[in-house]
Amino acid sequence: MTENWLPPTAVGKEVARTKKRPTKQGWPTHPEFMKVDPHPMIAEKKVASGRVTKKDYEKLAAFRFNLRQFLHFSEVAARSVGLTSQQHQALLSIKGFPDGKVITIGQLAEQLQVAHHTAVELVDRLTLQDLALREASTVDRRHVHIKLTDRGEEILEALTWVHREELRRLSKRLNSLF
Repeated sequence: MTENWLPPTAVGKEVARTKKRPTKQGWPTHPEFMKVDPHPMIAEKKVASGRVTKKDYEKLAAFRFNLRQFLHFSEVAARSVGLTSQQHQALLSIKGFPDGKVITIGQLAEQLQVAHHTAVELVDRLTLQDLALREASTVDRRHVHIKLTDRGEEILEALTWVHREELRRLSKRLNSLF
């Protein structure tokens, strides 16, 4: 799998493939990101629809601008309650894990797209702030489940309300784009 690995800046460029994955910080390490993906869906769309129009670029740029605005709003909202945006995302992933299941550290790492040890450190900080707690799995002792504390639930609920309002505001602009 690693023999097809290319750095993220090499997609679509002619570069030498490497047998070893570089250790440069910031490069993806998840196996799905190690494959060269020619983005067949993008190629199919280009063939099917012809050239990309100026209007297409304008819509995409407007979408990206709105997305950046939302992310900035989210960062500011998280900071206003003493959290980093990553901590807010972790709380949301813990509470919003599907089917009422409890999330493990490994699943949290996957949800946040971070390394396992990064998720461990993040949960360490959340537990120190009394926002989350670890619970040993009764089925498999190798797994640790993460749950929100009452304080974590309260902070997340407050953030969720303001995020829902911001999404309603942005949705009117986004709907006009597409």
